[in-house]
Amino acid sequence: MLRTQDYVAIAAEYFQALQRQAEGLLGLVLRGPREDIVPGTSDIDMRLLCGEGVDWVALDQAVALVHRQFLSRGPQYRRLLEHPPGACHLLGECLDARLYLPEMRCWDLVCGDEASWRALCEHLERLPWSARDEAHWLGVLRAAIAHLEEEQELSGLPRHRSPAALLLHWFLPALQAALSLSRAKPIRGRREALYLALEELPPSWALEEAKVACEDPTRLDGPADEAELRALKQDCLRVLHSLWPEGGRATRCAESGEAQELLALYQAVRFFRVRRSHYAVFLSQPQDEESDYLIRNELSTLKDLFLARPLSAYAAWRWGSLSEQPGSVLRRLGQEGFPAAQLEAARRLLELACDDMGAEQARAALAEAAQLWEPFRELLEDLFSFCWGAGRG
Repeated sequence: MLRTQDYVAIAAEYFQALQRQAEGLLGLVLRGPREDIVPGTSDIDMRLLCGEGVDWVALDQAVALVHRQFLSRGPQYRRLLEHPPGACHLLGECLDARLYLPEMRCWDLVCGDEASWRALCEHLERLPWSARDEAHWLGVLRAAIAHLEEEQELSGLPRHRSPAALLLHWFLPALQAALSLSRAKPIRGRREALYLALEELPPSWALEEAKVACEDPTRLDGPADEAELRALKQDCLRVLHSLWPEGGRATRCAESGEAQELLALYQAVRFFRVRRSHYAVFLSQPQDEESDYLIRNELSTLKDLFLARPLSAYAAWRWGSLSEQPGSVLRRLGQEGFPAAQLEAARRLLELACDDMGAEQARAALAEAAQLWEPFRELLEDLFSFCWGAGRG
């Protein structure tokens, strides 16, 4: 059985391998604190910090190469490294309050440039709790509550449908969110949230089972009794509603439309910068339930996070046009002189981004999407740069 320090050591080795293949890397961070790793259950969820001189095409190629090298070490690495690093950030972006992401407060540096990391930590310490923090944690809480309220069987792969998965991937993030909201102060990790709740709240079956899931998840693995799982979900909901009974209301002080539009563009850009590496990794794996699930998930993400949201956000920022359809936005971008190759790539991706197709068709769609990654990435970077630059000018 791997230990927490083994996960961190693998992440450090991964970063060092990337540094040998690509320039401009400043650091690798875990998405959440290392204390939240549950050996045998967790995967390694990474983010990359980069300098201004980074070449995204070269970095994407390096990530695909390194990731497949690690996967070739043995079957357990397919779970440990379920996907390549999700998001890539320039340090200058991280130090701009307009691009502040509440998740940054949860990052855990594995290795990299200490001065850059210190600058980011000092920047975050200066930022007060804000409407963006509240909106972020409300989003986490509402998504989890909606999932817990579903009557049908939990979706996803078999490992997503166990009581341990319910507690680790839905209840504990929601508990972290509810405690952050109730204090108007971010709780950095899920395990920290659990131990705070165990100290401060009345005894609860859900909390005790969550502790078991963190410390010995094998006790909660395997198929769940339907009635017992339903009862566990109800107790999770009871705990969450006791902490944050106002979970359905709007934020106290919503951000301006322009701030939200810039953020939507940044979310798309940061996750798309090495996205082709994800496509290459998933398409190179044996065709089975796991790879089919990951490929369909990529097509769904392409449709929403990378097409609908950023194009709609740009239309609102540029023309004050709300709820404009992606195809209409692309036509207007053509009239403004955006490169034809970028717009053609986006139009074809709109046709490919369908998440209800068969396995073979989904594989073919993602393979074609990989060929269109570079011109569409350039379009997203341009849209984001125009919005970000206008705000700085």
